[in-house]
Amino acid sequence: MKPRSGEPAETPERRERARARLEIFALLHELQSGDPGAAAAAATLTAVAERHGWSEVARLGLFASLLDGWNSGKGWDPDGVDALVARSSEEGDRPLTALALSLRASLGPAGGPGREASADADLARAVVLLETEAAPLYEVVLARTGCGIAFAERGMWELSDEQYAAALGLVDEDPSPTLVRLLAAVAYNRAEAQVALASMLRQLDDRVGLAGCRATFDRAMDAAGGFELPDSWRIELASLGLLMRALCGEQCAGEARSLREEIAEDHGLSVRAGGHLRLALALAAALAGDPAAFGEAERALAEIDSQLYPQEYELALYLAAEIESRHAPTAGWRCARYQIAERWATRVATLGAMRALVHVERVSEEFEQLDRDAHLDDLTGVGNRRALERYLADLAVARVRQAAFVMVDVDHFKSVNDRFGHLVGDGTLMRVGSALQETVRAEDLVVRLGGDEFAVVLSDTDLVAASVRAKAILDRLHDEPWPELAPGLTISVSLGVTAGDPSDVRRLRQSADQALYEAKAAGGDRVVGQAAAAPVPSPD
Repeated sequence: MKPRSGEPAETPERRERARARLEIFALLHELQSGDPGAAAAAATLTAVAERHGWSEVARLGLFASLLDGWNSGKGWDPDGVDALVARSSEEGDRPLTALALSLRASLGPAGGPGREASADADLARAVVLLETEAAPLYEVVLARTGCGIAFAERGMWELSDEQYAAALGLVDEDPSPTLVRLLAAVAYNRAEAQVALASMLRQLDDRVGLAGCRATFDRAMDAAGGFELPDSWRIELASLGLLMRALCGEQCAGEARSLREEIAEDHGLSVRAGGHLRLALALAAALAGDPAAFGEAERALAEIDSQLYPQEYELALYLAAEIESRHAPTAGWRCARYQIAERWATRVATLGAMRALVHVERVSEEFEQLDRDAHLDDLTGVGNRRALERYLADLAVARVRQAAFVMVDVDHFKSVNDRFGHLVGDGTLMRVGSALQETVRAEDLVVRLGGDEFAVVLSDTDLVAASVRAKAILDRLHDEPWPELAPGLTISVSLGVTAGDPSDVRRLRQSADQALYEAKAAGGDRVVGQAAAAPVPSPD
């Protein structure tokens, strides 16, 4: 497919980079599925990505390392999570920043002193970071999954479901095997979260709420049915399905018993599936008025992992108290009723507070976006003159005493528009802007001053270092495959470089302009450096 104007051209190196990105996603799926060799393969690929400068692959590799630690029972490494937050944010990767923030929110007190208080703010920020029109789909699915899990851990299943539903809705945009593998985990998590919510609603005897849970659960199961899932996931989903039916008052004891026997014989009864099926049996026995119901509830308590499934465990406790109270009200039953009402009220209040926090974060993001837009050039996406003024003011506040000013001008740009048309001209400027951004540091600034004229300001840089950087820009633009924009198109630029005190931008600009004039007068396609002119004396 031919790239759009301004897009990077397809090259063997870019194809290899794209393949590496798909490979790391496949390894993430294998890690989630428990493949013992996936962690080593991911570490090897991450090292390759770091060597080649494939930053998006390297960031995903950092997440793979964190996931491996979590799979091994160590939990999320706080230092590793902080490193992923910092790197993703610094490199402008919004989805991976959101994923890392959701992991940090999941750490809670384990993340260190003061971390719990900022966890909700991290999660609200993560949600808003994902509300962007243009973002890589695979990374978005990972991030929405992380946010969904973090919300579910807080008992905010409504917000959790919003994240899962948004992720599953992306399958129509890209039905590729890689995305489908990622979405398989989303469908599983969505079904699991609905069972946790239904476990609370069953204690409240909220039949309307249970019906809503069942409908959402069925949608998650329908989605899961279209994905290739590991056998263990399918077994666990089947057990969740029977538990959901039992929660909604369906009699499914025979099916639950048969599935337990089948799993035990063919696969070995897992803690997850075993606990869910035992709770389904207890609910079915209670529904039928079976005298064995209390014993089934006690066996459910013995089989359910209270750390993995706290809502299901609490339901088993509640069910035991409910069964005991059938002959005469007990203090345990009254306590259970009181506690569930209190927990639900607290949960609803917390949910409302989180929604408010997300709203505040969204308003803040919109304001920041308006501010960014006001300082960006509409065509190229680099800074504009307002951005230059703000940047120089920031350098003054930071007391930076030396900066380099590089003027960049496209040679014979008018002939590009005349010969190839303004669309190609626009594409040329977009590619020049992108190349400049790629060649400078995060602390530097690229601006478009107007027409085909750009400037680069390099913080804390002398003339020698700036001239080296300008030569790198020239080389980068030589390597750009310009004919892909239009057959026969060739582009060169001239660069004028100076350095001095950034507080005297007028003098720097004049010196850089003079150096640029010399470069163009010498035929263009070159770098000319010039020391900043002496300060102009003040008039008496």
